[in-house]
Amino acid sequence: MLFSNITYGLHINKNKLLQLVEYKQKYPQSHIISLINSGVLYNGDTTQIKGKNHWIVWNTSPQDSSKDIDSNTSDTASITQQVVSWGEINQNLTTIKIDEKNSRPPTLREYLEYQFGAMVFLPIPYELGESE
Repeated sequence: MLFSNITYGLHINKNKLLQLVEYKQKYPQSHIISLINSGVLYNGDTTQIKGKNHWIVWNTSPQDSSKDIDSNTSDTASITQQVVSWGEINQNLTTIKIDEKNSRPPTLREYLEYQFGAMVFLPIPYELGESE
């Protein structure tokens, strides 16, 4: 494991999320496995279990307007992300359920409320410096 910022308390903040984005940018071959609340994955179910209850693998970093988020990304920016979840390789983490009929992309602030950190792994075998 290269890095971990899994929290055992509340969700992560923007700075902790940006650490993960930086690892994904520095090591594009890395695997980032996030602990989330599955409510951020739209599945048509109106019941959502609160708390940490699902693991996903990042295909892309969280993005705003098709570019990775950074320190200038507004808390109200709409966030999209492609992840591996429930065996689906390109599942889009792009909508949250507002009510029974409406969904929309989460804002960065909302996205963070569902995130509890992640672990970053390098592929095996891997030489540090291969991508540098």
